[in-house]
Order: sequence, then C-alpha cells, then structure tokens
Amino acid sequence: MARDLDYAPLTGRPGLLPRLRAVRASNIWVYSMTVGLVILLLPLTVVVGLVPLYETDPGFQVMMWAVAALGAYAVGAVLWQVRGESLLPAFAQTNRLDLTQGVSAQHYAGSRFADGSLMVLRSVRIREAGFLEVGDTFSAATPRRSSPTSGATGAPDVEVFLRVGLAGRVSQRSEGVDLLDAPLHERITRWAGTYAVECSDREVTLHGSRGLAAHDPARVREGFELARVLRDRADELLVVGPGDVPAAPTPSGIPVPVRERRTALAGRPMRPAVVVVATLGFLVVVPVLIAVAMSLVEQLSGAPWVASIVLGLVIAAAVAVAGALVRGVTRPRRPRDTRSSVDAPEPAP
Repeated sequence: MARDLDYAPLTGRPGLLPRLRAVRASNIWVYSMTVGLVILLLPLTVVVGLVPLYETDPGFQVMMWAVAALGAYAVGAVLWQVRGESLLPAFAQTNRLDLTQGVSAQHYAGSRFADGSLMVLRSVRIREAGFLEVGDTFSAATPRRSSPTSGATGAPDVEVFLRVGLAGRVSQRSEGVDLLDAPLHERITRWAGTYAVECSDREVTLHGSRGLAAHDPARVREGFELARVLRDRADELLVVGPGDVPAAPTPSGIPVPVRERRTALAGRPMRPAVVVVATLGFLVVVPVLIAVAMSLVEQLSGAPWVASIVLGLVIAAAVAVAGALVRGVTRPRRPRDTRSSVDAPEPAP
C-alpha cells in the first residue's frame, strides 16, 4: 500500500520568483526561456535603438513589434507551463520524494526512454519496495517536438507518464495477459487520455496523451493511486519472481539474449549559464547558415534542383544541431561504467 502523501504544497499559487526558480532548475526551461527572450528583446532593441536614428518603412516597424509580441507570448508560455513545476520542490520535500526535472532518462526500462526519444520534463517518485513515479515527458524525436514550447507559438507538447517498480522481472511469456480490466481502463482513460502500457524487466511504464497538470492536487493524487493499482496488478499477473528470467522459447532453440540496460547517470547536464551561451550560439549559427545557403541558391539560380539540394542540406543541418542541443542540455554526466546487464545490480530508480 502506498503511503499517504500531503498534497497541501500543490494548492498554492506560485508567484514570479518561484516560477523563475523552476525555470532555472530545468535546463530545458532555461533553453526555452532563452529562445523566447531573444525573440522578444532583439526586435525591441531594433525598434527602440535604431528606428529613431534612421528612416524605416512603417511595415518594418510593424513586423518588429509583431516579432516582439511573439517573443513575449513565448516567455509567458514558459512561465505558465512551470506554474505546477514551481510547486513540486516543496511537495517533494514535504513528502520525502525524489524530484526529477528536465533530464534524459535512458536508464529507465521503457523503450521510449531508453532510446532517448522521450525525456523527463518533471516527475516525483516514491521510493518503496516497488517505486511509484508520476510525471510529464516531452519528445525529442522530431524537430516539431524538440522543446516544451516548440515552434513559434510556444504551444506545449507535454505527455503524462507513470512508472512503477515491480517485485521481480516480468515473464517473457506474459504476452496476452490482460493487465488492465475494464474499470481500470476507463479510469486511466479519464486521467491520461489515449495511453499505451509497456512491461519490461522489472518495470511497467504507462504513457498518456494528456499532461499531468502538477498544479492540480487531484490529478497528482489520482496518478499515484493509478500507479499503485498498476503495480499491484502487474506483481500479481506478470512477475515470475526475483529469480532468473525463464528463457523465451524460439524455433531454433537459441536463447534470446537479455537486453542491456543503461545505468543511471548522475549530475546536472550543464549549468544554466552554459545552456544560455550554447543556445545563443545556436541562434547565431543558424541564421549564418541560412544566409550562406541563400547566397549559394542565388548563385545557382540556373540550376533549381541544385539550389533545392543546398537549401535542404542546410535545413537538415540546422535541425540536427537543434536536436543535439536539446539532447546535450538534458543529458546528465556519465559515470565511468555507462552500461550494465539486467543481471547486474539494479540501477537506482
């Protein structure tokens, strides 16, 4: 049975200072805030500092104000998104929970965490014999979803997840086992929206289509209750015990090798100041690449297909750099031994 939690810290209304602390605590929010501030401050600098000194077209001024308004919206979207996250440190401290913010979690057993396509935006975890974790993820799999305020609109792309630790390993013969009965399915659907469940090693992971809304104590409470029920049913129906995993039958008789699992990585990926510098560098490099590409396209105007290839390569390079930056700011420092078999001692949850 999960221990009772005190949800009172989640009922507050955080001011600006706690929200800024929440931004500073997570590198992905530092990255998003830096982008928003650049979009806001750069056109304001042009309008306030240069327009009075030079004659400019009114349309140019309107465009600068429109870009600045877009930047203000992006900054506001970040501060709005972290309203629940700013309450989580007090909630975690009050209940002695583990708090995770803005990191890659490739040591998790779930395949979408292990391959780096999903990152933990925020989560709180109860350490028990079988841990319970509730939180939000964001996707780094595509450029459109490279940050919680992706694109120019600042629209969030956040999805809830549950992760539970089991009493033993999941049987490799558990396919077809009905883990969720009809009432539990309806309950999860109301809470998480469209969802998927994955059982692997000693963990069950559930991914939903809705966000957690950490500022809502009722949703956080329901998340932990669902995690507890999911853990208890998996322990009853899927777990074969703490001993060896039975070999999966194969036509050739050759045993299926056990998948290796990453160990937990320790430490914050980068300091906030480094994230800001790296982001500003990216925002300088990309326009330069685009300017060079446009210059080449102009020179190759007689060969449209070549111009298209050059432009495509530059866009692909910019996307690759953006993805590498997001992964870099969210990946903790690696220990010396970066991989271990599932037969080795379990990594810390």
